[in-house]
Amino acid sequence: MRHVKPQSGRIMKKSLKLIVQLFAMVLPASMYAKYFDTLMVYNGEDYNYGYVRDFQVDGISYLISDSAVAFVSADTCLFGYKDPEVVINSLYHGAVTIPERVMYGGIVYDVRGIDIAAFQGCSNLDSVSIPYSVSVIEKYAFRNCTNLEGIYLSTGIKGIERYAFSGCTRLKSVELPKGLGSLGDGVFYGCTDLQYITIPRGLPYLFGDFIEGCSQLKKIFILSGTPLDVQYNGGVGYGEHFDGVSRTDCTIYVPEYSIEDYQRTGVWSTFRNIEPIPGLLTEGSISYTINSPTEKTVSIVEAKCSGDYTIPASITIDGEQYTITGIDDYAFSGNQSLHSVSFPESLTYIGKYAFAGCIAIDSLTIPENIEYLDNYSFYNCRTLRKLVIKGNTLLYETAFAWCENIDSIIIESTNPPTLRDNYDPWFTTNGPFEDWTYWSAAVSIPEGSFYLYAASDTWSRFRSFYSYLDEGYEADFDNDTIYYTYQNDGVYVGAKAVSRSMFSRKKGLDGPLTPRDPKNGGLQPRAPIRNGSRKTIVNSQEFTPYRGNVVIPETVSVSDRTYAVTGINYLAFVGSKDLESIVIPESVRHIEYATFASCSCLKDVILPSGITEIPDAMFYYCSSIGRLNIPDKVQSIGNSAFACCSSLTEITIPAGVKYIGQYAFAYCRGLKRIVIEGNPEIDETAFIGCAAGLEFVYTTKVESHKAVEEEGAIHYGIDGRVIQPDAPGLHLIKHKDGTVSKSLVR
Repeated sequence: MRHVKPQSGRIMKKSLKLIVQLFAMVLPASMYAKYFDTLMVYNGEDYNYGYVRDFQVDGISYLISDSAVAFVSADTCLFGYKDPEVVINSLYHGAVTIPERVMYGGIVYDVRGIDIAAFQGCSNLDSVSIPYSVSVIEKYAFRNCTNLEGIYLSTGIKGIERYAFSGCTRLKSVELPKGLGSLGDGVFYGCTDLQYITIPRGLPYLFGDFIEGCSQLKKIFILSGTPLDVQYNGGVGYGEHFDGVSRTDCTIYVPEYSIEDYQRTGVWSTFRNIEPIPGLLTEGSISYTINSPTEKTVSIVEAKCSGDYTIPASITIDGEQYTITGIDDYAFSGNQSLHSVSFPESLTYIGKYAFAGCIAIDSLTIPENIEYLDNYSFYNCRTLRKLVIKGNTLLYETAFAWCENIDSIIIESTNPPTLRDNYDPWFTTNGPFEDWTYWSAAVSIPEGSFYLYAASDTWSRFRSFYSYLDEGYEADFDNDTIYYTYQNDGVYVGAKAVSRSMFSRKKGLDGPLTPRDPKNGGLQPRAPIRNGSRKTIVNSQEFTPYRGNVVIPETVSVSDRTYAVTGINYLAFVGSKDLESIVIPESVRHIEYATFASCSCLKDVILPSGITEIPDAMFYYCSSIGRLNIPDKVQSIGNSAFACCSSLTEITIPAGVKYIGQYAFAYCRGLKRIVIEGNPEIDETAFIGCAAGLEFVYTTKVESHKAVEEEGAIHYGIDGRVIQPDAPGLHLIKHKDGTVSKSLVR
């Protein structure tokens, strides 16, 4: 990296800023967007690294960390060999609310961190609200913000680095978030006005100087029932732990059952007053905290139980009945004698690390009403083998990390349980489960839901799905290498045989799931099982692949009788990877689901004018189709109908189409233009995974307006990402009542 040397030994900050800006102008963005080595010499010293902001939105500067990830930053930050010595920021002032996502240059970035010294020295900053998406606050982030009085730290934060809030002399109260995994040294060093601080459970230790100099501290709330270890911070001063904190005026509040432990442990024993946390209820070995005094709901904050434990739906303490609605972070963590746990229907969430390290649990059933499982909720439950999920529970990434022996997952929800990114820059994973689980576990899902799961980034990674179809069928005859089954109104084109099948994701496949083909490493067909005069084929299929150019006739003759070809059966051409084109005659009026799924070489299709729907997964994973004409009489486009058609570049939706279903064009990454002649209802997932530059052309009038924020409404862009309400372009708006509308924002 080149050096930029000044003419004299001293440069004023304005000159420095100008030089850095010029430096940024002449270098490619890829070089200055990240941290860089030796930028320049200033006051005779090398600055060994630093950064220049990448962009600014609504007065907040950002540094791009990844393709769709950004950190809040200063405008420019230069480092010596130790601390950031030169910081040029936007002089943030007043109340600052950091958004979860921000749009710049047509790209939506997740805001996942606050960079080094981002707000350092902003003496007019009054308060700051940090969203869930932020997982790390880097060192010196808010150092010497001398007017900062209030901070809101969300539960998404996993790490706060050294001296992040040091010198914030007007800060009065801090509640460190649940799930916080690391707290650096000197974080609140010299916060002379700090009076109250809450320390969550789960921190492995504290540094002795993290509240050093907080002379006005009156109350320390510690939620851990085990006294926290307090360490020296690697040699930065070897004075007394918590130097400057009064042992007589400051009261320590801990769970009632652990008071004696604190009174005889380390630095905690030097405090005169150690009292029980107010509002904490205890019944036997279970501690609860009140979530809502009016609704009388509680959550479990710590539990010491063994064997087979059933969590009750409610408890009665001091004559008052409380409903149990949650399990808080770390509540059962490390309990190696807990063999099984049953959850009540009243439960709505399970927190971070709630059952981490419960190594004796071998099966779990997640009730329908549980809204989410937080990060690492069942981390390292390494004997867990069977998992039943009854509802559309939100699974945070890493929920089942290190649960490497799960071999059976049963899901009772037609809609796939959704995934929430954990925004953790230090932990790279591909969903809630271990990689091995995707390969080894068998997943059972409800009938008819396979293609919804197959279109999901996470669920599509599973090698095996058991998706039970209809009774199946077997071809009645074949004619010119095309198989047919008898129907009331004629004959349908079909496969040789289709059964209640096991679907699979084959090893090495980069895309979503495809039906398992025995000829491509799948299960070998079993012998048919006869039941009386009716033949039912179980767990086998004979997908005799169609090849080349296929022209379906309007009629077919067999046994001196002529039949009209009126339909195409489900899975008729599935997996025919050598099928290049197909012509469907006008006699065909009905086409069933997944007809051409995974016909990866299919390029040309002529559809009959009389069909009224494009069924679910009809062209799912037909990755070679470039253009296709949808007949005018079509009224609906089904779920995953064109999902993963990566070569599809343009398509016209006729005026008669009233509905475009879930994931209909998901991951059509080559799709550049879509012409909509009518005004259909569009599911918010219909275009998820498409390119950001996808152009929508409406030939009829579409509601167009300036953005108006609606409370509780979520705006999605054409690629399925959440966007700002004022972002220009087509919006799919999911309203608070669950309805979906679309709008064109200018």
